[in-house]
Amino acid sequence: HTTKLPRTTGSSCTRTTYEHRSVQVPGEAPLISMEFVDGTMLEAMRLSRPDHIMRWQEIEVWMLQLCDALEYAHRQKIVHRDLKPSNMMITKDGELKLADFGIAKALEDPTGLTITERLGTPDYMSPEQARGEALVGQSDQYSLGVVVYQCLTGKPLFTATTPAGVMYKHASEPAPLLRALRPDLPQAVEAVVQRSLAKKPTER
Repeated sequence: HTTKLPRTTGSSCTRTTYEHRSVQVPGEAPLISMEFVDGTMLEAMRLSRPDHIMRWQEIEVWMLQLCDALEYAHRQKIVHRDLKPSNMMITKDGELKLADFGIAKALEDPTGLTITERLGTPDYMSPEQARGEALVGQSDQYSLGVVVYQCLTGKPLFTATTPAGVMYKHASEPAPLLRALRPDLPQAVEAVVQRSLAKKPTER
């Protein structure tokens, strides 16, 4: 028998149905089981490299797996809102696992509220997220571009003395060119990254 337990974890989280292949004992508190992933965070791998720079050949397959994960989430009308290397784990089999959907949001919120909270990490925020505007699937695409840029250059996309200053730059300043720091990279890689970093979601 399968028991379905609807669970709501606050206004910023999505309403999800979890399935359990056992009957819940009356009066027993519901449980949520999560997959144990034996691996290493992408952020730890990045920081272990000389100058924190990774090779495109090293991360290419992981970024493609991440694109697949985001495509699936967006088909379910879920936007992650906090993509960053410390939320990505690489298993011992070389598979990327996207984690921490704790502030994920349904694109069609059943409460009728607009997704405008400035939740997330400033270094990876999309321009619309930094401005407190409505988020869409392309908001995650921007954050993905930031992750790729940082992995390949060892540097954040923008720096400032305060988190607010970083958010302002994401919202208003053009993204630096990837090959300005990594001229050895293929132009096609730079083109994809630059498109994902467009200020307007419709241009990504």
